[in-house]
Amino acid sequence: MRAKYFCTISIALLLIFIIGCTANLKAEKKRAADRRNVGEAHMMQGDFTSALREFLEAEKIYADDPFLHNDLGFAYMAKGKLDKAIFHFKKTLALKSKYSDARNNLGIAYSRQGKWKQAIACFTTVSEDLLYATPYLPLTNLGWIYESRKMYDLAATHYQKALKLSPRYATALRGLGRTYLSLGKTTDAIGLLKEAVKNTKSAAETAESYFDLARAYETANNRLKAIAAYREVTTLAPNSLLAKQSLSRLTRLQKKP
Repeated sequence: MRAKYFCTISIALLLIFIIGCTANLKAEKKRAADRRNVGEAHMMQGDFTSALREFLEAEKIYADDPFLHNDLGFAYMAKGKLDKAIFHFKKTLALKSKYSDARNNLGIAYSRQGKWKQAIACFTTVSEDLLYATPYLPLTNLGWIYESRKMYDLAATHYQKALKLSPRYATALRGLGRTYLSLGKTTDAIGLLKEAVKNTKSAAETAESYFDLARAYETANNRLKAIAAYREVTTLAPNSLLAKQSLSRLTRLQKKP
């Protein structure tokens, strides 16, 4: 009887311990999530240093959050720390293997390192995920890789697939426009790049689209429209590398009779 009594007490104490541990874990997860949310707010504002600081504090509290590791990877990638970014994207996928956003981010990090094979594998896997809401993103990334490697037919195929899913996606419009320009399809390139200008959402993106459009106009020997497009770049992104390149091209074009 006494043994049964002690057994009952032991089970009760064990249950109390388990409940206490569960409550502590929930509290830790909430505290970490709160810090992660603050970090994500900083990241949305482009303050990656403050974001990274919050994410690292969150990791100290609870280190097994796949969303946190994806955020850490993104923050490190924004700061040019690609090895650390890859580490955290891989950690994300170890914790949540079907997290396609993280796999797409891993592909971007690999592509920035020039590890094309690994990047292509990531983007292909994500593009084939039937549950992924934005498959046009990895398809566009594949287009960019093939364009960068001067495999223009493959680049065009993937950009076209992306635009079939999201016809107004400016990055794919611009990519396909550049690809057509490289293939000598200048008229088609100009049409796509004009659409890219219409559908870009930020001044920086619009400047990129105008720069590519200006190059297309130059190729088509439309000097006045090329000048106008380069001027748009200098207005939209006055202190950028693109603006410097545009000013150089403007000077050359304006000297022509």
